[in-house]
Amino acid sequence: MGSALTFPVETMVFLTVVLLGIQDALDIRFSRSEQISALVGWVRIYGDDIVVPVGVVPSVVKYLELFGLKVNRHKSFWTGKFRESCGKEYYDGEDVTLCRVRRVPPTCRKDVNEVVSAVEFRNHLYKRGFWKAAGYMDELLRKIIPLPVVAETSSALGRFSFLGYDQERVCRKLHRPQVKAAVVKYRKRSSPISDDAALMKCLGYRRELLSDWEYEPVFQDADHLRFAGRPDASSINIRWSYSL
Repeated sequence: MGSALTFPVETMVFLTVVLLGIQDALDIRFSRSEQISALVGWVRIYGDDIVVPVGVVPSVVKYLELFGLKVNRHKSFWTGKFRESCGKEYYDGEDVTLCRVRRVPPTCRKDVNEVVSAVEFRNHLYKRGFWKAAGYMDELLRKIIPLPVVAETSSALGRFSFLGYDQERVCRKLHRPQVKAAVVKYRKRSSPISDDAALMKCLGYRRELLSDWEYEPVFQDADHLRFAGRPDASSINIRWSYSL
């Protein structure tokens, strides 16, 4: 689930089965140029998240189960006004997604996962309009790490703001705004993959055509042929980082 191979394949499979269910419910046979185009915006498939009009739900569920797919009816919603998709919750079309505390608050910089989770929780509170709660999280986090205002595209741990981002200096090489902030550093797992595995990875990945004679590899990590799996340790360093 969620891999670069599984996600698009399952999306296409689910869409095909869903269209069969809609055909049966409407007692029609789709043509690509007309009826299927008319479903754009009404039918949405994103991995295992399926959104269809309420009137065709029984038929779609029947066809999914006919092809051996199990529909979790406890996590599927098509009656009433509540809907859920891709981690977001809606009631009558309004976003009512909860701000969930997923980890205990951090007490020191060594609590890497807790610090990252707390920063994400703070920014979620801010974007939802819970200003006082976001301010409380600011006070808690400032006791552990510096907390400058950064853009959502920044790799630094910082506060998101609708008013922009901080700039303490400008990078002399790239002329990008920088701030002194906390950055998570991961230590790679010390298990180099075998020669055969590295060769398979080298020959199997896709290359982007830059011109008639030049290619650029999709992998940007220079060590992707040497290591496999997730890092086994992490730490937080305070250093200059781009705020944008």
